[in-house]
Parts: sequence; structure tokens; C-alpha cells
Amino acid sequence: MITVSSVISLLLAIGTISYFNILNIKKRAIENISVLGEVIAERSTAALAFMDARQSERNLLALRHMKHIVTACLYNNDYLVVAQYINPQYKNGAAQTCPRQILSDLSHGVYKADNMIWGKKIFLDNSVVGYIYIKADDSFVYNEFYEGISRYLIIILVVISFSLVVANRVQKIVSRPIIELELTARIIAANKDYSIRAEKISDDELGDFIDAFNSMLEQTENNEKTLLIQKQQLESHQQHLEMMVKQRTSKLQELNNELKETLTQVEEMQEQLIESEKMASLGALVAGIAHEVNTPIGICLTAASFLKERYDILLSLYNKDAMTQEAFEEFLKIVKESAEIMLKNIQRATDVIQNFKKVAVDQSVEDKRCFNVKDYLYEIIKSLQPRLKKHKHIINIQAPEQLSIMSYPGSFYQIFSNLILNSLIHGFSAMEQGVIDIKISYDKHRLAIVYTDNGKGMTEDVLMKVFEPFATTMRNRGGTGLGAHIIYNIITQQLQGKINCESHLNNGVRFDINIPVVLCEGES
Repeated sequence: MITVSSVISLLLAIGTISYFNILNIKKRAIENISVLGEVIAERSTAALAFMDARQSERNLLALRHMKHIVTACLYNNDYLVVAQYINPQYKNGAAQTCPRQILSDLSHGVYKADNMIWGKKIFLDNSVVGYIYIKADDSFVYNEFYEGISRYLIIILVVISFSLVVANRVQKIVSRPIIELELTARIIAANKDYSIRAEKISDDELGDFIDAFNSMLEQTENNEKTLLIQKQQLESHQQHLEMMVKQRTSKLQELNNELKETLTQVEEMQEQLIESEKMASLGALVAGIAHEVNTPIGICLTAASFLKERYDILLSLYNKDAMTQEAFEEFLKIVKESAEIMLKNIQRATDVIQNFKKVAVDQSVEDKRCFNVKDYLYEIIKSLQPRLKKHKHIINIQAPEQLSIMSYPGSFYQIFSNLILNSLIHGFSAMEQGVIDIKISYDKHRLAIVYTDNGKGMTEDVLMKVFEPFATTMRNRGGTGLGAHIIYNIITQQLQGKINCESHLNNGVRFDINIPVVLCEGES
């Protein structure tokens, strides 16, 4: 690096010096020819004035000692050559001819085509008597330059030699400690032995560096020993932890198996409770229907008993030949009224039983069928009349008249009956007249149901657990907490829909239900 930097510096310096040397040499050459030309012009003034060609040639012969002069010419004031000097040693004859006319000012000298040209007008008493023209070969300029370069090359060789000697000495001083450090580092890297130390050779900066390196090795060795101890302790702890993990894993596996069994039992119990809830709902429906049917049947029985009694009276009169026309007409009137009463109540009982058959079959049999949503919703409300007629609650239904879908009617019965009964039991527990709004719409193969009531609503804690099984606020009054859970399971699992509940205390409840459905054939 020392040698290269020295040589580059020298080359830059020599190049700069050589460039300015060439300029100086060319400048001196011009000055020399100018001085020589001035002397010859001064001596040739009289010869040109009198057109003395011989004297003019003798004046030019003074240039024969100048080897680099190619040619020299003297002109009169009409640019006719009076005398000419040609260097016999210069072989290029075309370059030695005198130009016929001098068009430019050559008094400052110019370099052109490897030649140096100088010229000047010759005056006598402020009148031009002639012109001198000198052409010289500029090779002598470069010869002088090359001589300078050779000297510079000798200097460069001397400097390079000296630099190599100095660099070699410096390299030995600097590289020996570095090589020692390199060998030490290689041995340590190969053997992982941090107890090795590098040899300190001198007390200079490199010696301080070796001391720092050895200090680092000492710290590394201590750290390695500490790490080894910690590694052994860590392995011991790891083995202990692995043993504890195995024991805990075994216990967790046992607990997991127990939890699986318990979960299975809970799921079975939940299914049984859900079925029980369904059967209880069906039982309540049967009890209500039985009560509804009992009234018209009782009226029919009373009417039939009264008719039998009047028949026996009329038959007794007939057997005694005491029957009058007025008695017979009165009997016919009673028969007509009793028949009308019995027909009306039997029709009422028939309607109740038919509605019960539809709902009961739908609730107990999980089969798909086509049904009108609005009509079926009214049938559900009719089936709940035994519970509804005890209060003055209002149920408003908004649904498309001709909306018929292919789905599970029993599931819809379970959903709406549970929602309505929840409103009756929980929402309207302290109200004489509550309002339930059911809005149903259809769009893009999805059924949107919005169920709201103006009951007492729910707190945030109750709302968060509304769909969880066994979550109820009426457990002390026989509530199972499965009503909303059954609704959630039917909508999300069987019907593949979604349900969301919103409620605030003393501000009612709102259920948003969205179910994918298929319209019945012929519906659009």
C-alpha cells in the first residue's frame, strides 16, 4: 500500500510537471526562433531594400548550425522569394518549399503539422521592404521532454525501491503481531479452547491490541465456564420439569377423560331435558285443547240432556193421548234450538281439534312440508289461546299473505310458542296488557323475522346468558331455562339460520331472526 500510494503520487506529480515542462519548452523554442529571426531580419533590411539576393542568402546561412530548422525564406514586399535556406539533413522536400503567400500573422509563432512556424514583416523607415519566414521541426521539443521523462523514470525506480524496502520493514513490524493474532484465533476457533493467549511482541499500539484481545479471551473463558455451569443446572431443571410435566399430563389426561364422560352425560341429560321440554309444551297444549274442547262438549251434553227430557215429556203425553198441537210445536222449536246449539258447539270443538292435530303432528314429527307462514302463525296463536285468553295481551302480525315455504313447521311452532310464552311468563309478568309485534319479510331466499314485545326487558347479565342452557330467572317458579336455548339450537342447527337478541331493562325485548328458506313450487 505504501509503494502503490507513493508511485501514484509520483506519477501524478510527474505528469503535472511534464505537462507544464512541454508548455515551457515550446514557449522557449518560440522565443529562441523569434530572437534568431529578429537578428536575421535586422541584418537583411538593406539587402531586401536593394534586392541583394546574395547577401540575403548569406544572412540565411547563419541558420545552418540550427539542426531543427527545416527551411527559411526572405520575401520582398510583393511576396517574391529573394532568398531561401533549406536544411540538407531534412528529407521531406515538400515541407521545405517556401509558401507563395503569408496570410496570417506569425510573429508570435505557431505549431502546425509537427512544425513550428514563425514569420515577421521587415520594415525600413516605417515602410515594409520584405518578409521573413522560418519553419522548424518541433521534434527537438519532445526530445527534450523525453530526456526529462527518463530522469523522472530513474527517480521513480529509486523511490519504488526505497518504498519496497521501507514497506518490507514496516510490514514485518506490523504483520507479525497480526499474524500471531490470526494463528491464535484460528487455534481457538478450531479447538474451542479459550485458555490460549496471544504472545505480546511489542509495547506499541499493536501490543495494546494484543493485551485487549487476551483480556477478551479471559472474559470469554470465564463466561464459558459460567455458561457450562448454568447449562448443567438447566439440564437438571429440565429433567425435573419433564418429570413434573409427565405427571401433570397424566393427571390432566385422567381429568380430561372424566370431563369427556361428564360432558357426554350432560349432553345426554340436556337432550332428555329438551325432549322433556318439548313434551311438556305438547302436554300443556293438550291440556289447553282439552279445556277448550270440554266447554262446547259440555254445552252439547246439556242441550242433548234437555232435549231428551223434553222428548220424554212429549212421549208421555203421546201415550196418554194428551198431546196437543201447542205442545208438539213447542217441542219442535226446542229440537231446532237444541240442534243449532249442538251443531255450533260441535263445529267449534271440531275446529279446535283440527287445529290441535296440525300443530301437534308438526311438533312431534320433524318432516318438511309446504305451509303458508302467516296462516300457520295464526294457527300457533290459536293453539295458545288457553294461555292467552286469561289476559288482554295483543299480538300483531305483519307478513306477506301468499308467502309459502318448504320447511319444518314443527320447528316454527317451537320457536314462536317459546317466544310468546317467554313474553307472557317473563316480559308481561307484572302487566295486564302487553303488546307483541311479529314482522316477517322475505328477500333473496332468506326469511327475516323481527319479534318484539314491550315487556320489562332484561338486564345486561341476563342478556349475555339468554341463549345458554338452564339460564333462567324463574327457577323458583318452575322455569327450566331451556326455552331460549331450544330456539337457538333450532335456528342455528336445524334451520341453518342466525338469531340475535337485544334488550334493555324496562324497555322490552327484540329478537332478529334470519333463516334461509326455499319457496314452495309456484311461489315467486
